Amino acid sequence: MELGTCARVHSSRGVDVIRIRGARQHNLRNIDVDIPRGQLVVITGPSGSGKSSLAFHTLYAEGQRRYVESLSVYARQFLDQLEKPDVDAIEGLSPAIAIEQRGGGLSPRSTVATATEIYDYLRVLWAAAGIPHDPQTGERLQRMSAADIVNELAALAEGSKVVLLAPLPIEETAEPARLLADLQRQGYIRVRVAGEVLEIEEAAKRWPEQVGDVEIVVDRFVIRAGVASRLADSVETALRLCGSEARAAIQDPGSEAWRDLSFQTAYRNPRTGFVVGELSPKHFSFNSHLGACTACEGLGTEIFCDAGSLKGAMAHRPCHVCDGMRLQPAWLAVRIEGTANHWLGIQDFCALSVADALTWLDGFKPDPAKAAVCHRLAGDVRSRLAFLEEVGLDYLTLERGSGTLAGGEAQRIRLATQLGAGLSGVIYVLDEPSIGLHAADTARLIGALTRLRNLGNTVLVVEHDEEIIRAADYVIDMGPGAGAAGGQVMGAGPPALLDSPTGQWLRGEVLPPVRTPPGGPTPGTLVVRGARHHNLQHLDVAIPLGRLVCLCGPSGSGKSTLADDILHRSLVRHFNGSGETPGAHERIDGLELLGKCVVADQSPIGRSPRSNPATFTGAFEVVRELFAKLPLSKQR
Repeated sequence: MELGTCARVHSSRGVDVIRIRGARQHNLRNIDVDIPRGQLVVITGPSGSGKSSLAFHTLYAEGQRRYVESLSVYARQFLDQLEKPDVDAIEGLSPAIAIEQRGGGLSPRSTVATATEIYDYLRVLWAAAGIPHDPQTGERLQRMSAADIVNELAALAEGSKVVLLAPLPIEETAEPARLLADLQRQGYIRVRVAGEVLEIEEAAKRWPEQVGDVEIVVDRFVIRAGVASRLADSVETALRLCGSEARAAIQDPGSEAWRDLSFQTAYRNPRTGFVVGELSPKHFSFNSHLGACTACEGLGTEIFCDAGSLKGAMAHRPCHVCDGMRLQPAWLAVRIEGTANHWLGIQDFCALSVADALTWLDGFKPDPAKAAVCHRLAGDVRSRLAFLEEVGLDYLTLERGSGTLAGGEAQRIRLATQLGAGLSGVIYVLDEPSIGLHAADTARLIGALTRLRNLGNTVLVVEHDEEIIRAADYVIDMGPGAGAAGGQVMGAGPPALLDSPTGQWLRGEVLPPVRTPPGGPTPGTLVVRGARHHNLQHLDVAIPLGRLVCLCGPSGSGKSTLADDILHRSLVRHFNGSGETPGAHERIDGLELLGKCVVADQSPIGRSPRSNPATFTGAFEVVRELFAKLPLSKQR
């Protein structure tokens, strides 16, 4: 399919539209509407006019309900079942997926990397291509394969004498009689004890009280043509006995002296003795005891008593052992080489922004022996990073906690995940994906929605953004007002032909009202000095009081850092004497001019099923008191 074409997916009955008849859910007024399949469809209209009631509570709810009903009774008991919407009929319905505008998750272990499944690929990639380094010295650790050992020994000068040895762990030498008897039964004739080669019977008689190194003599041979086959068998035998090390005593031609070589098959620093075994994906998981930091158990944070707060409140800070990087030191020191010969550990990579991570992957350099597998894994990571970039999230770091994401960011992450899934014939329902997105990034979001449509899906978007409405194949305009005054289809069709209030706005027939800015002096100014948290560059920011102040800029430019991490946390500390530690800054002037701080964010207003707008705003208390004063209430 060519990019930009509009794919149509037909059901078995040849229906190319989704027909909704008699929809009365919430404030919908028994409406009939046809939604073309395989197109990008925008539902727009005033807030409260019934857009979500149509898209989510009617279309998506019925699609999910039919899917769940198709499962067995046993499977249904594990799934949330949506109620049947108040609608007469829906025809041409496909499986539906909702990409809603909700938070990124409450788990402190969830990050952008885990939410997009990128971290799963990274764990496999680092286990396959990573090179361990000593966490104390930073030195690169080396190891050899059996073939490497054979090649090195075979390259010795012809006529060199070699005694191939398998070192024994010190604990196995505690019972010499039993050890030597076992070796004899296995067919071995000699051992080397404290540097001296002895036959087993003689070793039993001359066993020292303070034993040092004990090595099994696996084979003795002279380097000459044709010895490689025997050498390979003997090396394999030595490695089976010891597991991670083989040794060789070598006498060069014409020399009386012997010299020892040690061959490590485990990653080891011979200078410090630091050893790393075989790498596996579990070693890079902060949800596994094999990889997680033993101090914070993979959370990356620890709780401490914040002496800086008036009440000595408990707060969070990076773990003092892993410095917030979640993994044990040995696994953090496993690195891969990327662009500009820059070596990164897995958490170092996750600390990069999506854009920087893509740049680093361009110079990925795996071991040639593993190049095919590793390049395929790197390609999977790159494609998922590209989807995040496509939906305007290239500024996010992969280590960022899902719970810190705004609703729009979390929704676009789910959109990127669906782009990676590559599904076809699905109805995707999205709730204002442009929220929190700078106008400069809207074109990329439109491209992502178009790509999702071109895969053969119907993309249904509840949206107010003008650019997205103009980019739609089909627009459904709800209205005319909110609540009981809404619930009607004011118009439907391509944006250029839309005969409705939104269509008139798009054609320039309706002009926006002219607003007069407030006059007069302001009651004062709030000044943030030396803001340098995250990407802020030692800013001094003056905020006039008594005015509606808009903080804007491209995604990732530092708006939330300034407003939430610095200003909001500082105000909470000032008024309450507790709360999270504010972001790095020098001071805030003008706090004495304020009396209170109220935060209105995108978090849910209530988690109880009994909560509603009346109880949340306190209006229900007034109603209860009013009813309690009635004569009939007093009689009872």
